[in-house]
Amino acid sequence: MSEIGRLLENEGIEVSLSDDSEENRQIIYDILKAKGIIKEDFDSVVERKGILDISEGKNNSIETLVEDYKEDSSYVLLKDIVSRQLPLKDISFMTDTLYSMFEVDEKSSKNENEYKNYKIILNGYEYDAHLLLEELIEKDKLKPFEGIGKRISEHVLSEGIYKTLNFLNNEYIESEEVRKGGNGAFVHPLRTAVYLKSKGFGELEQHLALLHDYKEDMLKELQQKIKIKEKDIQDMGNSIPELWFKLNNKLELRYLKNKLKKKESEIDEKIDILYHAEYSGLEELPILMNILTNNFNEEDLPKDVVSKEDKKIKIYEIYSEDIINHAENYIKEGKENIAKAIITVKIAEAYNNTIYLDEAGKEVIDRRFKKNYEFLKRTIDFVKNNKIVDERVYEVIDDFINLNLEQINKQYRIYSERKIKTNPNFEEGKWAKRFRKEYREMKEDFKEELTKLNDYLGK
Repeated sequence: MSEIGRLLENEGIEVSLSDDSEENRQIIYDILKAKGIIKEDFDSVVERKGILDISEGKNNSIETLVEDYKEDSSYVLLKDIVSRQLPLKDISFMTDTLYSMFEVDEKSSKNENEYKNYKIILNGYEYDAHLLLEELIEKDKLKPFEGIGKRISEHVLSEGIYKTLNFLNNEYIESEEVRKGGNGAFVHPLRTAVYLKSKGFGELEQHLALLHDYKEDMLKELQQKIKIKEKDIQDMGNSIPELWFKLNNKLELRYLKNKLKKKESEIDEKIDILYHAEYSGLEELPILMNILTNNFNEEDLPKDVVSKEDKKIKIYEIYSEDIINHAENYIKEGKENIAKAIITVKIAEAYNNTIYLDEAGKEVIDRRFKKNYEFLKRTIDFVKNNKIVDERVYEVIDDFINLNLEQINKQYRIYSERKIKTNPNFEEGKWAKRFRKEYREMKEDFKEELTKLNDYLGK
């Protein structure tokens, strides 16, 4: 029995059909729509998601690209496919369209097997989403989905980006790496690349934006296992049984470190092959990816840095300084475009991280502001010292400063409201005064950097 036949039977719909298959298709479609089973018309979904624009070769406006909430944006469609860790294949976009037609909650299903396996569940019954759509919609109307992955990439980003986008998306799918909000981890690099495209940056910056977290994300799980194993060994005593377990753990640790080294080499090799084989003039990208990968750890810290929080901030300071040093070296080599790309991508990815702070705890949020400030002050000094002249770079830095000021106010308000709910007298206590002072000082730091930038630009 066809998927449409099963759907009609499961919904208790009896229908008398003629011999004309196309006419039958339309009759069934109209019945399902009349009974409220199809909630949104196919043509409406295709238009709303920007699929028609892509098919007709129309370009998105810059405003549409950067506004996640805009429902008629093809960028939102691409972001949704990536966030659900689906490949950039025709079937992924077709399944997404079917979910919208039946108004099945895509967000709650994004990590469920039925969505990832191109299934859709209606009233408790599972259907093959691809077959159901093909049986429900005439063939000519499905033509805009042919090769849509490549075309949507070229619609939202620059033309030469698709192979990198597709390669990295598949790598992240295989790793199953997700962010705290539940979205696939590749959404963050995608947002960063789209933001830079909206500011007028070209392929170099967009490629680097997509790559900037790749190595770190792919190695994260192994690095965490190594960290746990090292802690276990450190906490063990010197009794006979513990010495035995310590020996076993040391052997396991050696195995994990070798595995990490091997995986790191594999990643470098994949990126070398990708860029040397496919992209003329972008052979520097594997090196730039490694520059933006934070390889620093506690072993690189001075011994007087003791607290866990201080260690995290200090590691970021060392990492920030290292990025700036690399940028300075590129300036000396006469490669200002590469130096600007490194700095701009780093600011843009921090900008993107700062937008999505609401789900984090206060400690994580405050650390984000401290990290942002550490890199910002070095960046502005770099721009001034090297007399960088690029309105796009200035605009990205300006966006970043203003976003931090906005988020500091917002997070102060959110946290205060949360504390007042549990303690009505919170605003009158000593801790609240310290809390206000702390946030006020954060704001002053960012305002001072904005003044430095404006003074340099003669504003």
